Amino acid sequence: MSPKLPAILILSASSLALGVMMTASILRARRGMRTRAFAGLCAAALVYSLGYLFELLSPDLQTALRIVRFEYVGIVLIAPFLTLVAYDFLNDGEARIPVSLLFAVPAAILSLVWTMDFHQLYYIHPSLNNLEGLSLLEFDQGPAYWLHALYQNLLVAYSVFIFMRASFQGPRARKTPARFMLIGSLLPWTGSILYLAGAVPFHLDPTPVTLSFTGACFAVGFFRYRMFDLRPVARDTVFEQMRDAVLVADDQGTIVDHNESASRLFPALVGFRGLLTAQELAPEVPGLAEALDGPEADSVVTLPLPEGDRRFSLHRSTLFDRPGRRVGTAYVFTDITERLLLEERLTIQATMDELTGIANRRHFFERARVELERARRYGRPFGVAILDLDDFKSINDSYGHPAGDEALRIAARLCAETLRSADIMGRYGGDEFAFAFPECDEDQAREAAERLSRILASAAFPYGDAVIGLSASVGYAGGSEPPLPDLDSLLKLADERMYEKKGRPPGFKSVARDPDRDEG
Repeated sequence: MSPKLPAILILSASSLALGVMMTASILRARRGMRTRAFAGLCAAALVYSLGYLFELLSPDLQTALRIVRFEYVGIVLIAPFLTLVAYDFLNDGEARIPVSLLFAVPAAILSLVWTMDFHQLYYIHPSLNNLEGLSLLEFDQGPAYWLHALYQNLLVAYSVFIFMRASFQGPRARKTPARFMLIGSLLPWTGSILYLAGAVPFHLDPTPVTLSFTGACFAVGFFRYRMFDLRPVARDTVFEQMRDAVLVADDQGTIVDHNESASRLFPALVGFRGLLTAQELAPEVPGLAEALDGPEADSVVTLPLPEGDRRFSLHRSTLFDRPGRRVGTAYVFTDITERLLLEERLTIQATMDELTGIANRRHFFERARVELERARRYGRPFGVAILDLDDFKSINDSYGHPAGDEALRIAARLCAETLRSADIMGRYGGDEFAFAFPECDEDQAREAAERLSRILASAAFPYGDAVIGLSASVGYAGGSEPPLPDLDSLLKLADERMYEKKGRPPGFKSVARDPDRDEG
């Protein structure tokens, strides 16, 4: 069969494929992808492929040479654009390559091709042979031809090296697209070498056909794996060694990169080669999907790990390219378990009484003040009580301060067990405890005070060879009609009633006040 029809069909299909990929890459570039070099590569290959198709159909030598001049516009640009693609892949668009130097040799070669009628530097003694309807241009190679061949092969070798290294040594998210780019670079390089070596039947040039497969491989890398959509969050070495787990997702929510810490945190990432969204990482973890979709503010998530549950701060940041277009999202998981535990311990130390484990004086006033303001706002009743252990000094004098400490602990525990969940209790100072009763008027506050007194009156604890009994005097105060007295006034009244029960004058002990006011 004549090779004319298959050659025309193959080159036509190749040109169509390159045209489609070039159009797609240009459209994508307008959306913010750094694919202009890829678009240039496809355009150059399209010119080369179409030019070679018309060269094969040339009726005479002069027509063929005119077409070759057009064809070389694509030929001289293929290797530089391929180099730009590789360079962009290597440097993530950060560094600047001297583009003018990169295209200087192609410009010089193109000028020699366009003026080939006046010298023998490129094509020497060109002629046209007809092979069953195909016009095959034959010539001897001049020195500029071999110079151009050397330059092209050096650029392609550089690109192959970049993609080969990334295929085996790069971050895992880049290895697969780098392999597609490597295959795409090797195909035309192989075709060009075979052509230069004269190993192709009928001296046909296979490079235009292989370039269509190059475009397909590159398109997979660009559009399927979206490898140029994002600038890396950090340089690869720092990124992989970060203690924080980092996920990088594209604008569709697909994870395009992650570091080693993220693999340890999310086992679904280990060995996964398909498309995985951030929400699919650990669907069994409550609240994780909502946190990933939440606003750009830190949130706290709890993740189950082999050593137990750990709490992480999740920071979500939008990533933008140089023109300011949104291209993806970075998720940073920072283990804050120890910090939160420390904060909880500090909070306890700042708000709780170390001896009894109940609220300290300041925290009691803070909470009671909030409840009193709520009662005033909504016209609800509010009550308080003051409790003082009877003969506490004699316990210290007779049995020592450790016995007094134990008495305070037992009294605090018994009182706490008697209260409602809404009631507030705090150590008021020394052997005194203060209580706030939301939704209780004065009568209900009196009942609560009597209940506390009865509980302690029936309590005793062994200490050494002795059994120490407890008792307490409790004063109360409350109100239900607006305006309610302030907290100081209520506590002062409860304090006076407590001392009346002890049979002492109210001035025997100093009246306790709001510590914030004492400081003023």
